[in-house]
Amino acid sequence: MGGPPGPKGKTLRAVEKPDHVRLHRPERCAVCGRAISADEPHKVASKRQVFDLPKPRLQMTAHRLGQIECGGQVQRGEYPPEGTASGQDGPGVRTLVIPLAVDHKMPLGQICRLFSHPVGPLWAGSPLARGGCHSRPAT
Repeated sequence: MGGPPGPKGKTLRAVEKPDHVRLHRPERCAVCGRAISADEPHKVASKRQVFDLPKPRLQMTAHRLGQIECGGQVQRGEYPPEGTASGQDGPGVRTLVIPLAVDHKMPLGQICRLFSHPVGPLWAGSPLARGGCHSRPAT
């Protein structure tokens, strides 16, 4: 009952520890109009869970070399493989962008919109975006 005929469907199973919990309580009493404060005791009458993906957002990691002097010599740490250029795409970006562009033929303008950033265009000089995100209108 409730579904189309055919194979029995499945629903998402509730998780014990959700990432976020939001309590929705009435703001006012429906009878007297009294404002209900956030710290008043309450009971949970029912609950539901919504499964969603957060909006994609680039995270920037600044890599800095530490320098010390020891044994009469100045010594520096080494950059990790993903931080060898002054600005470059990390492995997570490549893991997402390459299949979108190659396998799914998504235009670069659409991919760029997935990674909008409040301080301006991203990927300037990036191997994935040379002549792309910041130099032509998004499609």
